[in-house]
Amino acid sequence: MAEAAVRDPTQRGREFAFHECLGRGGFAEVYRTTMVRGSRHEVVAVKVLHVDDHRDSQPIQRLRDEARMLACIRHPHILRVHDLVVLDGRLALVSEFVDGSDLQDLVRQHALGRRAAVEVVACVAEALDHALHAPAGDCGTPLALVHRDVKPANIRVGRDGSVKLLDFGIARAAIEKEAHTNPDSAFGSFPYMAPEQFADGAGPPTAAVDVYALGVTLYEALVGERLWQGTLKDVYLLSVRPEQHATELEARLARVGGDPATLELLHQMLAFAADARPTAAEVARRLRELAPSLPGASLADSVSAVRWPPVRAVRGELAGRVFHEDFVDPESVGSPQGPRPARADQAPTVLIERPVGEPVVRPPAPVPRPITPPPRRGTVAYIRAHPVRVTAFLVFGALSLPALMLAGMVGTGVLMRLVGG
Repeated sequence: MAEAAVRDPTQRGREFAFHECLGRGGFAEVYRTTMVRGSRHEVVAVKVLHVDDHRDSQPIQRLRDEARMLACIRHPHILRVHDLVVLDGRLALVSEFVDGSDLQDLVRQHALGRRAAVEVVACVAEALDHALHAPAGDCGTPLALVHRDVKPANIRVGRDGSVKLLDFGIARAAIEKEAHTNPDSAFGSFPYMAPEQFADGAGPPTAAVDVYALGVTLYEALVGERLWQGTLKDVYLLSVRPEQHATELEARLARVGGDPATLELLHQMLAFAADARPTAAEVARRLRELAPSLPGASLADSVSAVRWPPVRAVRGELAGRVFHEDFVDPESVGSPQGPRPARADQAPTVLIERPVGEPVVRPPAPVPRPITPPPRRGTVAYIRAHPVRVTAFLVFGALSLPALMLAGMVGTGVLMRLVGG
């Protein structure tokens, strides 16, 4: 778990030097960053949200939820989160940087043999099982985390042979969350989504959807192409037609080849019915048993022979810039008053490790920013600022005046006739 701890307010905050942008989505960007604190330099990954003015916005809530969930988990195959900070007024999640490549890129290069690919998927299965049963905080209740977006692009393989499951932004867990969604809403990347995720009124997803997505990932790692190549409509039709799903699956699994045990496990992981799939723990155990008998080098031996691609940088507005940590409470980001820097007597906060059972020290609430009404502008300034609006008003008035005079004359004549009559 993590807690808020105070530091000396006279000390300068950590420095974050942003390098290339590793990925960009609709709500956030991820950068390779050097974090500097005193004489210590550490390369980290920073997921920073785009500018957002609303505290109740889904992106801000989801990022804080992701930080809370990952604070409950410590596992060698799950990305380790260091901190939740505010940089230049934006909420940012600081995590370890894994020097390597996504499984998606390695599959495209055919860089891993069958044994190494199976070992990678086994690591992810172990991570999913741990996330499902890890205790949620001090209460000991299982976290019951369902990732909902398992795919090769969210699996990182390090140059040292490490394997990390990334991006828990849409994960579902048994903890209190800020972001609220319709339980019947479907989340995920559709080529990897289980059939029940498309069903109307399916309810909250279970761990079986992650096993199905992991089966699609295993197929892709072994064959070198996606299991379902069609559009969203094509995948949806398969999800509501069990017979067609079985037929299409049989045809595609024929391309896997190899030993019958691997093929049998794939059949079970990709079963149409959720209750027919094995658990993540069983998948991990069976893959570990299968791996030594498969052709190709082990993962540990394969990484030394991989021609690691250069970092794929995408366009990012923060690349090359340097920020110092804002001394504000991350919970205040996006509030109507806006995040406010700490006063001289208001110490900054950071997330640090704490032993289980110790109390959480919460930081003082940020001081609301006074709202100053805009200055009143004079007539001349208004005319200069809105010439078209003023001209249209004058023209309309000039055209309306004769009509009003004529209407008055006609009305007066009618009134006189009525009185005279």
